[in-house]
Amino acid sequence: EIINEDSFSQLERDDQQQVLIAFSVLGGDQAVEYLTKLACKRNLTRNQNIAFFRHAAFEALCHNRSERCENTLLRLVSSWRKGIRRQAAECLNRRRALLLEKDND
Repeated sequence: EIINEDSFSQLERDDQQQVLIAFSVLGGDQAVEYLTKLACKRNLTRNQNIAFFRHAAFEALCHNRSERCENTLLRLVSSWRKGIRRQAAECLNRRRALLLEKDND
């Protein structure tokens, strides 16, 4: 809910990132759909806001433990869009490392 409120856009970038990560962790499968839409939004005009939210969405997906997230990232790794493909591969590797790290704790 907080992500869709006007006050979200008034937060500092770091705070927005932290809220998206918390949403990803707590939202599980439901968060994956929203974050995927953010990550895949086209940015033909190289808009800084879109670029930030794309990066932030991939960062948040790294923290999502759901199987749906894994499957979504595997699909995005084969995207025809080079930037999406690269960021998805980085995210997938980082996510797996984080999951292994948490499982070892």
